[in-house]
Amino acid sequence: MRVLLIFFFLLVSSVFYAQNDNCSGAIAVTPTFTNCSYQAGTSANATQSFPSCSGGGIADDDVWFSFIANSSSTTITVDPTAGYDAVIELYSGTCGTLSSIQCQDANGQNGDEVLVNTGLTPGNTYFFRIFHYGIGSGTSTFNFCVIGLAPPTNNTACNAFPLPTVEPSCKFDTYTNLGSAGSSVPSPTGCGGSSPFQGGYAGGDVWFSVVVPASGELDIHTLSVDFADGAMALYSGTCAAPVLVACDDDAGVGIMPYIYNTGLTPGATMFIRVWEYNNNANGQFGICVSTPDNDDCATAQQ
Repeated sequence: MRVLLIFFFLLVSSVFYAQNDNCSGAIAVTPTFTNCSYQAGTSANATQSFPSCSGGGIADDDVWFSFIANSSSTTITVDPTAGYDAVIELYSGTCGTLSSIQCQDANGQNGDEVLVNTGLTPGNTYFFRIFHYGIGSGTSTFNFCVIGLAPPTNNTACNAFPLPTVEPSCKFDTYTNLGSAGSSVPSPTGCGGSSPFQGGYAGGDVWFSVVVPASGELDIHTLSVDFADGAMALYSGTCAAPVLVACDDDAGVGIMPYIYNTGLTPGATMFIRVWEYNNNANGQFGICVSTPDNDDCATAQQ
């Protein structure tokens, strides 16, 4: 009878308390490169491990996760359900000697929280906890992901990073050109910019590949993250002998590049080359490729 009672107590405890309620039970997460691979999480019935970070509400339902950094730049995103106001706190050290690095609480209920840290050491283990800002656990559930920024090994067209399937919506992914050795492809022309460089090209370029959708149109946007002045070129052909199709320096937001190109061959692979103007302030940037879905009468938007 005593054995049955003990078993029942353990069973009830596992049901009513989150298994990752404390750092020692942190769920290990493997960071992905570039694209967010969401996992489901919950802080239902969790209890407080530490007081909240400054301005971070009430940490009475924190749950724990860990990851081994695959990059110095890591992004943790929490997508909460309606009624859950997520807070993220990042730690270094071990469970017995944790040191808070950063706390993120920028949005309210149902608003995504995105914690970005660019000072991590690849290979080191880090911990983070997620909790609801208010008393209790709100609606309890959320989705989360951990992304490590891909290192710039795409410094040639033949090592180009493949971009996601082109869709009508623009979904930015973040990359870096910091540390890129640059390619041997000749400097592009027609980009704009002042002499002696076209589009300020002086090396430090990184390359991407994308498959042309059925529309034959590519709408290529860039986003300023670490540098505000970039340039971009679009190429056809093979990675060994890319052929320049278009180039731009400042047509995007601010003085970032933007290219919209039509009449391309559906199914063909195109190459996109991105660099920072003058190669003297390299770092992270965002890029997305989309295509319009209302470019003829049959697909007119209402």
